[in-house]
Amino acid sequence: MEKLTLLLNDDGNDRYSNEEIISVPVTACLQNKSISYTAKYPDDSIIRKRLSEVLTVKKIRDMIKKDRPRVREKVTLAFDEHDERFYGDKNTEGVIGVQPKEGTSWAFSYLAAKIITRDKEYIVDILPLYDRNLEVHAMEMMNELVKEYRIGLILIDSGFRDTDLFELIVRSNIHFITKLRTSKNLREKDIPCNTAIEYSSIYEKGTYNSVGKDLFVYRLRNKKGEEYYLISDKKDEAATIKDEYRSRWGIETGFREVNRMEIKTTTKNPTIRYFFYVISVLMYNIWIGIRSRFPGSVIRLDAIRDILLKAINTFMKIRGNILQIMGAS
Repeated sequence: MEKLTLLLNDDGNDRYSNEEIISVPVTACLQNKSISYTAKYPDDSIIRKRLSEVLTVKKIRDMIKKDRPRVREKVTLAFDEHDERFYGDKNTEGVIGVQPKEGTSWAFSYLAAKIITRDKEYIVDILPLYDRNLEVHAMEMMNELVKEYRIGLILIDSGFRDTDLFELIVRSNIHFITKLRTSKNLREKDIPCNTAIEYSSIYEKGTYNSVGKDLFVYRLRNKKGEEYYLISDKKDEAATIKDEYRSRWGIETGFREVNRMEIKTTTKNPTIRYFFYVISVLMYNIWIGIRSRFPGSVIRLDAIRDILLKAINTFMKIRGNILQIMGAS
């Protein structure tokens, strides 16, 4: 929590300290509740006011960078977009159009980068998407992350189609696997299942022709028998490519766990929403870190959440009692 408090300015004249301000959203995160449900000392309005005065996207991103776990082994990097559905005014700052789902086609959207090792996975970057430039932001993230991690493979879904991104990956000597959008033209090619077929033999012209490296297409089936296609610069056994790409789905599983620590909010301030989401991600990473120290053991998120919540509540109770004694409440 110390790193979270560094985001706030504290000149000593405020009634509540940084620790007290930050303790409330952390508690709300662990309870999966709203700030108004959680807050007593200080209350919801005080917290929102302080956060709106001092938070910036740059400050929050700098905090994420400082909190990245150190991993020595080679990692797989996965990119994915996560939407926080919004049901209010579509003209609200920070809200963008997304695929219709759950009764709305508007959301506060985030691009996430996750590193995957043999036994753990961490979300190492989160960026709010105030536009649809997924590839541009992915390249920005990648340029930073290659300096900190030994990245051997990048996994991307079919939403990323800009060749500049794939050219950057190839120039960085990193392998990639991504999903091709299934089209009538692709199905008519009648590609054999579980076989690597050269991309250039399928398309005379296509999205990936400018990448500057031989690419291979794989026609695969999932457990339901549904067909899908992957494209990669790696020529390997189809089962290997399939298993490697399957690890990308872990990022979506991770999002479900992050959602279990979501801070419920109706605020229209996009920076505060981003901050709340990042707190949930940091709590998720703490859980992953603790769980990885006990290989073979099943440490449920609920158990970690209860331990952290008890510690925060004890802290808040002590500080609240001190305020009452001092006549400050």
